[in-house]
Amino acid sequence: IMFSPRQLFRQLAIISVVQLIIMAGVAIEEAGNSIVVFLSKAEREQKKVTKELNTARSYGEWKKVAERLDYLRGDDKWRLQDESSLYDCNVLRKRINDTMEMAQQGDVFRLMFRLRGGLARDQYGMQHEGLFSRAISGTKAIVEKYHESVAYALDFICDSQIQDEEIPTDAKLAFFNETRHAYGRSALLLSGTPCFNTTNRY
Repeated sequence: IMFSPRQLFRQLAIISVVQLIIMAGVAIEEAGNSIVVFLSKAEREQKKVTKELNTARSYGEWKKVAERLDYLRGDDKWRLQDESSLYDCNVLRKRINDTMEMAQQGDVFRLMFRLRGGLARDQYGMQHEGLFSRAISGTKAIVEKYHESVAYALDFICDSQIQDEEIPTDAKLAFFNETRHAYGRSALLLSGTPCFNTTNRY
């Protein structure tokens, strides 16, 4: 049977298209199998790490395992990302910088004044539930850094050698008493459910 050049070209085009479809199907199938294998491996690793988390014998051991699990789930990147609609990271960043700068300058009076006027755990959205329901090893790194800067400032004020005429001892004691009420103290509740820190859940 004789084919015209047009018919021959059409047949070759159809064959080429069919071959391309078959090749694409094979590639997609292979990629799908690779993804399944990868996900299965990642899932197995997560289950293994979760088991280690439940059998940790100390907080230090638990912390390392929790950080590993966050890494496997990608939540470590979430912790390092400051920007969020849940809280005001810009204000936190500024307060951290201001607090550390005052401490480095040795400005005890100004540091006490700043902390007394704006120190509370629930400020700037820092206690939003969403900040404590994702990553296992902790909340946003900047929130933890804020609390660390406050703890450093309080230690600095406590240990600073200042003259009584500059800041009387009674004033210093009153400051820490007010701070105790405003900032609070951590408390651990054990009530038959997974334990958590009621006032400082990071």
